[in-house]
Amino acid sequence: MEVGKDSLSVEAYLATSEPIAMYAALQEIFKDRNIAQMNMVSNSSSDLTALAERIPLYSYILLDERKGTDSGVQVTVENGRVKSIYLNSGKKLSRWPESGSAKETIREGDAAEQLYGKFSEIKGRKSYAKKFERISLATKDMTKPFDPEMGRLPQWYFGYSTGDRTMEQVGVYLVNGKGSHVVVTKYKQW
Repeated sequence: MEVGKDSLSVEAYLATSEPIAMYAALQEIFKDRNIAQMNMVSNSSSDLTALAERIPLYSYILLDERKGTDSGVQVTVENGRVKSIYLNSGKKLSRWPESGSAKETIREGDAAEQLYGKFSEIKGRKSYAKKFERISLATKDMTKPFDPEMGRLPQWYFGYSTGDRTMEQVGVYLVNGKGSHVVVTKYKQW
C-alpha cells in the first residue's frame, strides 16, 4: 500500500543531471543499500549488432517478436553468468533453443560475454529469427560500467527495503538526455 510520494529535482537527489555522473552517484547509493540492479524503461532494439557491447552490462534480457508471445525468452544473468532461462509462458529451460550444439544455444552457466555471439548464431536460424524483433535490455547490472544509451531513456527505477514491511521505489526521470526529476514512492505492507 502506498503511504507517501515525494518529487524532487534530480540535482537534489543525485547532485547532478548528467547521466554518467548520475549513474556514478547511484552506484554509491547502491553500495550503501546493497542494491545490485536498476530497471530501464524503453531500453529495446531490433538491431542485435548495435547491442553487441551492451548486452554484458545487463542482468535481465528479453527476446521476443514485435507483439509479445508466450514463446518469448527471458534470460537472467548473475555474477557474469546465465542464471536462468524462461519462456514468457513461465516454462523454465536449461537451454534455448532446446535443441542444438553448445555454440548454437544459450545455456545456464554461459558467460555474459558469450551471449552476443550465441544470439547471432540463433538469429541466423530462420525458425528463431523473429525472437530478435524486440530485444529488451531491461535490468542494468550496477556493478558494470555505464551504458551511454541510458542517457536516451525516459526513466530508470529501483526499489529497496527501508525496514520491516516497508520499501521505497525510486524513479529517475530523464528529458532530452539529462536528468529531470526523481519520484520516491513509499510503500508499507499491511
